[in-house]
Amino acid sequence: MIMLKGYAHMVHFFTSFEWWKTEPHDELVNNGAFCLAETGRVYVVYLPRGGDFILRLEPGRYGAKVVQYPRNG
Repeated sequence: MIMLKGYAHMVHFFTSFEWWKTEPHDELVNNGAFCLAETGRVYVVYLPRGGDFILRLEPGRYGAKVVQYPRNG
């Protein structure tokens, strides 16, 4: 049943934004992070090993939301 919790996290994550409008933009982040972006609107950063990162954005006003899912279920 732990596996089902993992799927629930994935469903919640991918229904929280219009992921199909994003494209890979790993050049916008550092430290081994991955980035999906709808440039100028939505940026999703994945940190496979946790840690810090820098996200390079065009000047402007942006909101931020941090979502942390457990690594072990």
